[in-house]
Amino acid sequence: MTKLIYPPMPEHSLVVLLGPSGAGKSTLAATWPASQILYLDALRERSVTTSLSSSAC
Repeated sequence: MTKLIYPPMPEHSLVVLLGPSGAGKSTLAATWPASQILYLDALRERSVTTSLSSSAC
């Protein structure tokens, strides 16, 4: 496998992978530790839970 070289990024940043089908987005994302990946489903669940907690007050 080709060695991946990541560009320098700020400590707190969001990386969005865009490209056509088959461009390697998922392959590249698979190289990142799970602790650094934002899962949209988990974010949605957290947002809904926070909204429900706020509306109960």
